[in-house]
Amino acid sequence: MTIGPASLVHARYPHNGVKHPLVPDSSDDYANWWEHVLPNGRIGAAVWLYEGSDKMRRTIIVREWDNPDSVVHVQGNVRLGAQCSHVTNRFLDILAALPRP
Repeated sequence: MTIGPASLVHARYPHNGVKHPLVPDSSDDYANWWEHVLPNGRIGAAVWLYEGSDKMRRTIIVREWDNPDSVVHVQGNVRLGAQCSHVTNRFLDILAALPRP
């Protein structure tokens, strides 16, 4: 069994099965915010965006879902694969360290 890069995020912060379109009313199944359960009761949301036509580069964006005051964590020029997961987990670690809502 091969473990994909998103599995590294899921292993630390399980995806709860909920996703939200990046653009309202979008039918693109790949352009979604993916919710991840944090141990402090908060919900982190992550999206990996393509950088132009380079299929090997992403911009990673992570924020707390349903919190308009959430800090938005962004890192561009991330190589697809485990590097995307490490950046995502680093950002989710920051949200997980916040006090319970």
